[in-house]
Parts: sequence; C-alpha cells; structure tokens
Amino acid sequence: VVREMRERGVQPSTWTQAYLIRLYGETGDLESARREFARACRNSPWTGVAETDSIGTKYWQEKTDDHGVYGLGIGTLNEMLGVLGRNGLMSEMRDLFMRFTGLSIEATDGELQARAQHAGLRPNAHTFHELIHWHATYWDMDTAVNTVRLMSKCGIRPVPKTLKLIVTPQTAERDVETCAQIAILLREEYGVQVSQSVVRIIETAREKAEEMEEQIKSAESQNPTFLQTLSDLTGLSGSTTPSKDS
Repeated sequence: VVREMRERGVQPSTWTQAYLIRLYGETGDLESARREFARACRNSPWTGVAETDSIGTKYWQEKTDDHGVYGLGIGTLNEMLGVLGRNGLMSEMRDLFMRFTGLSIEATDGELQARAQHAGLRPNAHTFHELIHWHATYWDMDTAVNTVRLMSKCGIRPVPKTLKLIVTPQTAERDVETCAQIAILLREEYGVQVSQSVVRIIETAREKAEEMEEQIKSAESQNPTFLQTLSDLTGLSGSTTPSKDS
C-alpha cells in the first residue's frame, strides 16, 4: 500500500500508518498490525522501545525502517489499542497504554503530577474510549469505571458516548443492575446525561430479567423438582465426560 502511494506521488503519514493498523486488526492479522506499530516506534526515538524489553519484543519482529517517514502519534497508539482489545489482549492493552502515556489505569495524584515530565503521548478521548469499550465488552466493569475516573482526572470530561460504550444491550442483559448503577454514577459524579437509548436498553433488560424470573417461578410451581432438575443438568454440563467429538 505504502509503495503504491509513493508511486502515485502521495506521501504516507502517521494517519496512513494508523489506518493500516486498523485494517490489519479488522482482518484478524494481529502480527502485521504489530509490525506496522513497530515502524512507528522505530521512527520515534523518544519511545525508548528496545528490541529486548518485555513490550518491545512483541513489536520488533521483521521490522523495517522507513527512513523517518513515520512517527508515533496518538492516533497510531489508539488504533493499536483497538486491535489488542478486539483480540481480547486486555493486559497487553493496558501495558501498552501505560508504556506510551506514562499513566496506569489506577493512577494516583502523584503519578498524574509526574506524568507532566513524561515525554510520551497525551491520551485523548478516543484513547480512553478504546480502553472503556473493550474492558466493558469483556465485562471488566471495574477497569472500565476506573478508566472513566482517569479520563476525568486528565481533564477530559466523560460524555454520553462514554456511558453508551459501557451500557450496551449485551452488558445490560448480563447484569442490568450493575449497568444501572454505573449510569447513576456517571450522572452524579461527572454530570453525564443519560440518553434515552441507554434508558431503553436498561428498561428492556429489566423486562427480560423479570420475564425470565416469572417463567422460572411458573415452571417451579408446575413442577416442584424443576430447579433441582435444572441444577442436575448444569452439573452434567460441567462434567468431564468425553463428548462425541472427543
């Protein structure tokens, strides 16, 4: 892609690199995304990423220098965070965020003050939203909420979109009360307006939960051994008996 751009007289930039990382991520090519990110690291001396350190080794295989055309911008980092989140690599995602911004998700006030001396990237709303979205998707609500707190401490105000990344039909169906409590928390602590779409998601999830509860009660009244049978079936599903495909 980059070669063809040059042949057509178009100069690649950090945004070219960011979109290539996204493309590789969306097509499931994690290693190519890492290699593209390595180019940015290589052409940004301030990153201090060495070939031998714990994070750098994942990003330096088959690296190529592009003679300073590329550099590491916040957009490039955001796309790499998104790729890691899409692949469920949450620990690596947090490590990368901390390495290149100088911030941990649970940063203290002292760490935030020290951050002023860090030569790295300054996270923007997109950076925090990537972290919030993927942690909520994988049901790490504590980290998602802590990221909202860090976002606010960094001077970036949470907005209705921030809440929508946490309260989705999937997360609300999993635990509607937790989602409702987070919505109240963001409204009361950060003044986030709870949109009608979030309200509908919570109401729909509650209705489904109540309907399920009624169905269980009805089944139990018709068959007193229903819950015991359900428990027995659950136990069987967790057994170590080999399946047909074994």
